[in-house]
Amino acid sequence: MNILFWNVKRKKLVNCLQELMIENNVELLPEFNPYSHYLLVQVWTADYEMIVAMIHARSKLRSDSNTQRIGLSHFYRDIAIQENELNCKNTIAIGDFNASPFENACICASGMHAIPFPDAVKNTKRRIDGREYQKLIL
Repeated sequence: MNILFWNVKRKKLVNCLQELMIENNVELLPEFNPYSHYLLVQVWTADYEMIVAMIHARSKLRSDSNTQRIGLSHFYRDIAIQENELNCKNTIAIGDFNASPFENACICASGMHAIPFPDAVKNTKRRIDGREYQKLIL
């Protein structure tokens, strides 16, 4: 499956996008709500089912690190909700996180709670102050 995920910066690129879609056999072109920084799409074929989580997170130019962490925690929470509702743990997150994989917005339990290297993940959950957090792998 080919997915076209493009930050168009409010430019009129319809002709260019159409050419890219045809040239690369694109099957999914997401359309974002202007008030959200991410979109979750359920994709299924005869062979597999998955959730594609696409994000263009807030920039450091317009947000501080706490705002970024909160935005990524909402993204993470909504992925978990969608996975539970659809009973699907096959999720891929793509896009511009506007954060380094080692920043708090990505690694802290109240953010994405993501681990930037899969070899370090011995189990998929971590307990902090009695609460269990699911780990993601970036």
